[in-house]
Amino acid sequence: MRCPTCGGENIDGTTECVSCGQPCPVSQCPPPTVQIKLSGAAVASAVLAALA
Repeated sequence: MRCPTCGGENIDGTTECVSCGQPCPVSQCPPPTVQIKLSGAAVASAVLAALA
């Protein structure tokens, strides 16, 4: 989502622009709907990769 004041890119659901600090219009800031599901194998793989 782009800030209507400065054009900066923001994550959906933010209440103010990360670039200029101006309030984000509520109609342009829907709440985030991202859900991440990880299997046990995916978590184990990430942990082992981080330890390597």
